[in-house]
Amino acid sequence: MARLIPIIAIICAAWVIYQVWVVEKDKKSKEEKLLWTLLALFFSIITAGIFFFLEKDKNNNNPKSNQNDDITWN
Repeated sequence: MARLIPIIAIICAAWVIYQVWVVEKDKKSKEEKLLWTLLALFFSIITAGIFFFLEKDKNNNNPKSNQNDDITWN
């Protein structure tokens, strides 16, 4: 178990960094990206959990438009 925690920490840090710099590159400022990166490097597992729940809330509050909304039926 002690060997598994560092591996999970590295995976969590890599996931947060990838999400911030690649997936959401246009949504965040450089300062936010740097802050999330530093937090991911120092507190990887905790940061991954916080990032996941914060971004999940943002995505639930801004649902993507449904393509079927543009269809009108006579």
